[in-house]
Amino acid sequence: MRVSEPASGTSSVPDARLRRLQDRLSRSPEAGTELEPPEGHTEAAVSLIIRASAELDVLLIKRAESERDPWSGHIALPGGRRDTEDASLAHTAIRETSEETGVELSTSGWSLGRLGRVVPSRSTLPLITISPYVFGVQEGIEAN
Repeated sequence: MRVSEPASGTSSVPDARLRRLQDRLSRSPEAGTELEPPEGHTEAAVSLIIRASAELDVLLIKRAESERDPWSGHIALPGGRRDTEDASLAHTAIRETSEETGVELSTSGWSLGRLGRVVPSRSTLPLITISPYVFGVQEGIEAN
């Protein structure tokens, strides 16, 4: 599957609330950087998707139930582990969102920025570094 990045220029984001968020995220220390994960950590990415309508909506998923998954059945942001074919963690977030929800961020979303990476603090969880990316979508975009 070929994944392209959504438009990222502030002029292409029609909603003023999303433009303000994009502006704030562009000034964060994480803007434009993709750090190497700590030694032995798997990389993953998630998408914080904000739909611009009268209100701002956030897309959440319910993870599948599996005894092997420490996050089984949890409410979560769409996302997952980086594949070797993913050019970047942003591509991981876009690909996983498409696979899990049917929302095609590469054609119907705006890249607003990224948040600081997250590393689970409990020793019982896998060694994983999660990079959250923020996207905006227009009213009418629906998940499966």
